[in-house]
Amino acid sequence: MNLLLNDLSLHGQFADMSSFRDSIKTVMLLRRSAGEFGIEVYANKQVLNKSISESMSLYEALQRLPESEKRSVAQWLTRWGPFWEDFDRHSPEDWIWCNGDIITDSAIGETAHCTVNGIDRRLVSLDPSGWTRRHIEVGLGERAEQTVQVLNYWQVEDLLVALRAAEPPINSWSRLEDTSRAKFLGLTFANECFNPLKGQPFVPGAAMRIFDRLAVLESLANNTDAAGRRNEEGNRIYQNHFTGDRAWFSDSSITEKSEFRTELRFRHPDRVGEFIDCTWHGKVNHPPFRIHFAWPEEPGTSLYVVYVGLKITRR
Repeated sequence: MNLLLNDLSLHGQFADMSSFRDSIKTVMLLRRSAGEFGIEVYANKQVLNKSISESMSLYEALQRLPESEKRSVAQWLTRWGPFWEDFDRHSPEDWIWCNGDIITDSAIGETAHCTVNGIDRRLVSLDPSGWTRRHIEVGLGERAEQTVQVLNYWQVEDLLVALRAAEPPINSWSRLEDTSRAKFLGLTFANECFNPLKGQPFVPGAAMRIFDRLAVLESLANNTDAAGRRNEEGNRIYQNHFTGDRAWFSDSSITEKSEFRTELRFRHPDRVGEFIDCTWHGKVNHPPFRIHFAWPEEPGTSLYVVYVGLKITRR
């Protein structure tokens, strides 16, 4: 689970600095509580431009806080982050709706996009605001033909209950492997597929993105029938993540297939002595990690994941 600060919960609603100060203190308590469980609260780089009142932006309001309070909030929102825009995210061209309004490029939109793709993202909102409800219904698509409920927290005790119930965060490569093998039962992992991560410095953000891509792969596998045909959801997953310049997954180029033919051939997970070409891969760019997998060779067979590690086709 990861949490996103709901930027839309700043909409000029505060009548005075006192009520804003109380609210931002609660947000920092929510962030601290999440941190005790190893969970980040991701912000939006543009949130400082949001209004806390009719005449004051968040940035201006922070300057009026006592120095000790201002420092921790300002460092989070201006320097430390993390910021969800720095990671792979929904497209600015996506149609994402809430309460009849387009909310693309918002934390709610990103949370909804992740939720429909099987990725556990939730919201933290300011109180008071127009967003103090546990479940926020979001529509996706030009006519909001798909809906999803995203979870939202604004009280510390409620968030603590959710944190205690959530899966422990991924804090090592071995934890990434164990959690992936236990959770993604629709995928077949080669015995040694996570070995290339051993010896690499652990990068929490990269681990999160690898996990997210495995979640999408499993969703694709679960929405493909025994004859190899994708249903409507499978086609949506393919369109969102396997096509376009921002695709999470792609095939290797013709040049890479030629230059790295041996490196892109792996031991078959099920057939002793046989090998399988796995040029399709999921991409993580910072650092350059790749997830190589094989499309089912025959209708009804497994989707094999054979390699998780640094980019193989580096020159």
